[in-house]
Amino acid sequence: MPYSPPVHSIKQSEQSRLQGQKEYNRTKRENQSFYSSSQWTKASKQYRKANPLCVMCNGKGITTPAQCVDHIKPIKYGGDPFSHDNLRSLCNMHHAQVTVEQNEKYNK
Repeated sequence: MPYSPPVHSIKQSEQSRLQGQKEYNRTKRENQSFYSSSQWTKASKQYRKANPLCVMCNGKGITTPAQCVDHIKPIKYGGDPFSHDNLRSLCNMHHAQVTVEQNEKYNK
């Protein structure tokens, strides 16, 4: 038997949106000024030019262009921000996956 979907009030939707915004602001990247700097932008572009493929996809035999440069050990946990030994090229999917894993690892 069909049923009608629940009806949410505008007030509930607004509260949900505000709660989501509050959570986003709480977890927003602490090093935002570093990642916006011209020094990092230049270094990141140079690294991606030299390493154009996602290393995680490439390890699985899949050729995927890198979309970002990831710090293997996050800067906020002592990783060197510009050392090529601490950088890797990743696609957005793998970068998101690695970020979740790093948050779980370092926030225990």
